[in-house]
Amino acid sequence: MSRMNLLIKGLLIALWCITPCVAEAILTTKVDDPGIFETGIKPLQVSKGAVPWEKFAQTKSTEKEMSDLLGKYFVLLPHYSADIKALDGQVVTLMGYMFPLQEAEKQSDFLFGPFPPSCPFHYHVNPNQVVEVVTSKPIKFSYHPIRIKGRLHLTPKDPNGVFYILRQAQLDE
Repeated sequence: MSRMNLLIKGLLIALWCITPCVAEAILTTKVDDPGIFETGIKPLQVSKGAVPWEKFAQTKSTEKEMSDLLGKYFVLLPHYSADIKALDGQVVTLMGYMFPLQEAEKQSDFLFGPFPPSCPFHYHVNPNQVVEVVTSKPIKFSYHPIRIKGRLHLTPKDPNGVFYILRQAQLDE
């Protein structure tokens, strides 16, 4: 085997080993963590009456062990702040990035958060910083931040681990 092939294989192995570390660092960094600003990663700054993402970041969670026929598993249970509880059932405006759940130009059910998507398989933020959005009419996907308005619902027992759902959402231009 040539030196070049060994070098390439070594680099690929190193890249393969470090990727989970980078993903873990992103997954465990919260929007209200002061260290997030040291990395240059900043949440979207909202304007014009949109709910700031820092309010969502106040939601804490605990891990609970569950079991079913397939064995044991863990779920995260949210503990909402008073600020977020006050928004339950209210029409709110959010500003953020879409994370599509379907392969379509227009989306009617997608995830929404303060950071642009960085992985096509899952959104690299904590569940307290992700809102599931269900629209009244499909919205064209955008890589740029958008403003949406809808009715916010807290979902403390969602089987998919979603902490919040914005229903009847539409673009707020």
